[in-house]
Amino acid sequence: GLHEAARPLDSWFEALAERGERTALCMYGAKGWVAHGFTDIWMDTKPVGGSRWALCPTCGAWMALQQWENFRFTRNDTHLRHHTLPLLQGAVTFFLDYMKPQAPNGTLFTGPSHSPENSFRVTNDDRCQHVSLSPSID
Repeated sequence: GLHEAARPLDSWFEALAERGERTALCMYGAKGWVAHGFTDIWMDTKPVGGSRWALCPTCGAWMALQQWENFRFTRNDTHLRHHTLPLLQGAVTFFLDYMKPQAPNGTLFTGPSHSPENSFRVTNDDRCQHVSLSPSID
């Protein structure tokens, strides 16, 4: 199996989540961890670049789903308990703090955020906007 090739992701995700805890607290006043659209070996979890590309707080959670996929194919309960579930729990904890009720019925929304492939106009001056509440990627 290819699952051996994914082993380096364990320590990478642990370091990313640790750095992302500071970003979640400092940027959003939230518990858990967050990682935005770009990261590298230095585990930069804050938005890097313009809001058009970088303000995507769901990117870390989307990447963490790789660990769940690893469990689905290996059925390794030990890895699930010690790596995957704590990682996913931190991402879920962030989103429970990050989402806020915006609708009269209490529907939770994400944001501000963006979907990198989406832009829209809200005025007639030809300027594109990118940041919104609950974009499709979230």
